Amino acid sequence: MIESTRRIGEKLATELRYSISSKPAKAAEMMQLIWAHWGIENQLHWMLDVSWAEDACLIHDKVAARNMATLRKMTLNLARLAQQQQPKKVSLKNIRNLAAGDPELRSSILGLD
Repeated sequence: MIESTRRIGEKLATELRYSISSKPAKAAEMMQLIWAHWGIENQLHWMLDVSWAEDACLIHDKVAARNMATLRKMTLNLARLAQQQQPKKVSLKNIRNLAAGDPELRSSILGLD
């Protein structure tokens, strides 16, 4: 169990989180594993918001929102693969914009070449 407290304006909010694992681990090791997991989760959500403007999405239908979230994650992973193939560092947002205007790059990213 992890208890976390944060301040929201003038109020303190306390949250209890429970984790289940089959791995026998000491408390300090389990805390490291949990922090690593949340670091990955937070990085993904930050990337989806910064590069794909996920928080600005105005889709209210739950099914459509889930479909768009799946498409965003797929395109993020494709852009990461394309980024690794670039000779110089190019941002994921720039890769997305380049692929939108370049049919050859888009086909290459999708493996259609």
